[in-house]
Amino acid sequence: MADSIAQYRPNVTAFPTVSLGELNSRAALLDRMENKYLIRSDRFGSVLDELADAFQVLEINDRAVFTYETVYFDTADLRSYHEHLQGKRRRFKIRTRRYVESGLCFFEVKLKGARGRTVKKRLACSLQEHGQVNLRSTRFIREAFMSVYGERFEAPYFPRLAMRYRRMTLLGSLPERVTVDFGFEFAGPEGVRAVAPRDVIIVEVKSEAGRGYADRVMRENQVRGASCSKYCVGLNLIRPNLRHNHFKRTLESHFDWPTGEHLNMQAGLSVG
Repeated sequence: MADSIAQYRPNVTAFPTVSLGELNSRAALLDRMENKYLIRSDRFGSVLDELADAFQVLEINDRAVFTYETVYFDTADLRSYHEHLQGKRRRFKIRTRRYVESGLCFFEVKLKGARGRTVKKRLACSLQEHGQVNLRSTRFIREAFMSVYGERFEAPYFPRLAMRYRRMTLLGSLPERVTVDFGFEFAGPEGVRAVAPRDVIIVEVKSEAGRGYADRVMRENQVRGASCSKYCVGLNLIRPNLRHNHFKRTLESHFDWPTGEHLNMQAGLSVG
């Protein structure tokens, strides 16, 4: 992805740094509570300044902002999307994620479990398997559903949305992990592409109890929690005729939806 994709560049020089190994050992948080926030870049600077007192920033090879490429899978009737739309307690996401700078790739299943907790299962895969369906990933999905829900996932699934964005990751002491995502591009299997406004930032606070230090900073800065699944937002941007009532306010207020101004036939991002 070209560096010009996001005009926003977070200033992280005030943060002490942390390695990937230490981040994962202190706050893997594969079973966690999540709170999400939408904020514009012109407001996020002051929030970032407050977080610098209590957080470290992930740094790998002198880099603190990284490129992520994700392909989301769903069933023929978009079961994952509609379960999110309906706010069901038990819902899931299936994806492959490529960490561009490191060359790592994982197949991931995120399951909303008991008491609103999110459980993430991940399986290392090759770059050639990114965005692909195969027997190994199908077996992995079945095992993930069985371990969390006690049932098998049998429906065929297909690549539905490709996404690229930039991420900065912060580590707190609770343990607490905060991800800061921006510069979103989306593409569907039909070739339609979209970009989010350049100043939109999605912040996710991941902690054991759902009451992180960063959640308090957000409240003090009058930033409200938001329903902003990146998969659901991206799917609506490339398919504006989807039923969307639960996401309408988010789409209209932050993503210039459904004016069509977000459409962009830029090459380089594909599904499957």
